[in-house]
Amino acid sequence: MASRSGATGTLMGKLTSKAVQKLAKEGKKGMTGDGQGLYLQVTAGGSVSWIYRFKLQGKQRYMGLGSFSETSLAKARERASDNRKLVKSGIDPMEAGIAVEQAEDATPSFTSCAARYIMSHRRSWRNAKHARQWVSTLKTYARPVIGAKPVDEVTTQDVLKILSPIWTSKTETAKRVQGRIENVLDYAAAHSYRDPVNPARWRGHLDKLLARPSRVKKVTHHPAMPYEEVAAFMAELQATPASPPRHCSF
Repeated sequence: MASRSGATGTLMGKLTSKAVQKLAKEGKKGMTGDGQGLYLQVTAGGSVSWIYRFKLQGKQRYMGLGSFSETSLAKARERASDNRKLVKSGIDPMEAGIAVEQAEDATPSFTSCAARYIMSHRRSWRNAKHARQWVSTLKTYARPVIGAKPVDEVTTQDVLKILSPIWTSKTETAKRVQGRIENVLDYAAAHSYRDPVNPARWRGHLDKLLARPSRVKKVTHHPAMPYEEVAAFMAELQATPASPPRHCSF
């Protein structure tokens, strides 16, 4: 059995199902390591759960992976492995929002599905920075609207609610967000989490509802006149034959 002090080796597999059952039954407070950051935690109140411990950007983090009663040792190892891949890419799995599914057939949330997509495709991307940009944009713009929503319930109205406020002011960012949402929903459809009709599809769908990014005019603000030059400018303007009457206000 692994040491209860938390000092574990780097290899996963220190625990056995029998050992886990015994620890849970004993109910003694502490954390027992399985290796590579996976721990079985028993609290003072007697609750037993799986914890993934990791370090990112110099900070130690603890992430829950599910209760002992609902999550087997094999499943806990699988979840820890998935999160470890994100950490290696420089992504905080807690920020990525990998949800612990309460049932194997549960439809994942949009955020959970996005995290799975990132894990599946990260090796094909140029670098870890690209993966972090994915997480950042979806966290900022998509998660507040559809993050917790089951991926099969995301609608065109949801997508427009995300994109419309930034389509003209942050067009380039908005287009990236649209493309990323579209990819995540296609991924969800490929895994039979939702129907193939993609509410974030640009061609033949959103292009009928939003202006083309290339046609969106960028607003250019003229620089303000320095305060000390205003009086001279007004005097010059009033001396001009075509100037407005003196009682005009600006």
